[in-house]
Amino acid sequence: MKTLKYYSAFIFLYIIVSHAHAQNVSRYYENGKVGYKKITGEIIVPAHYTAGSEMFDSYAIVLEGQKRGYINNQGEVIIPLIYDDASVFSGGLAHVMKENKNGYINMKGETVIPFIYDFAGDFKNGLARIQKGSNWGFIDIRGNAVIAMQYKGAYDFSEGLAPVMTENGKWGFIDAQGNFILPPKYSQAESFENGEASVKIGKQFFFINKVGKKLRKQKSEAEEEAEEEREASRRDKNQN
Repeated sequence: MKTLKYYSAFIFLYIIVSHAHAQNVSRYYENGKVGYKKITGEIIVPAHYTAGSEMFDSYAIVLEGQKRGYINNQGEVIIPLIYDDASVFSGGLAHVMKENKNGYINMKGETVIPFIYDFAGDFKNGLARIQKGSNWGFIDIRGNAVIAMQYKGAYDFSEGLAPVMTENGKWGFIDAQGNFILPPKYSQAESFENGEASVKIGKQFFFINKVGKKLRKQKSEAEEEAEEEREASRRDKNQN
């Protein structure tokens, strides 16, 4: 039991130290190129990459020419720069592109889900949005089709629901089992945020809640600009 406690404490300390080290490494630019250095100014990677992300917990995505790969917080290449596109790791996997097809790799650079998709998204709550041809669906981290590719459009899950578009061009919201919670009756729909989602009914946009109740009308850009102008006019009058 004591050995297990000591081992757990060691792992926890290792994670903390690794995270702190990553936070001490930042991206810098020189002559239009990207490199990485410590906050002390010590250069870890000279500026030779075409582009690069900030350092995440233990890695960064880098671009050299037209190819992307991954380096660790020591500046070592941990996944070769062989991809046409690359994403952050989510759920232990990252979606990457080769020869116009998307698949998923792990932190070792091993292909976990083959390169068969025209689009692949990040894993969120264990599901990722994927596309083949004109059809969209969702897979789990093993590549299993949890929600079949049957939709003509889809957005990521957020707050337990995902907007999807059916054959008739209408949008609704499904749960993680593929059941429609809000039926496909909207002309457009966005993901939920803070319990609200923007949808289009007829020619007007509204915010709805998770039971489909209209909360309020969504103002158009023209309406927002007009309101800002009126507010600015009121402030000018008050100042005078």
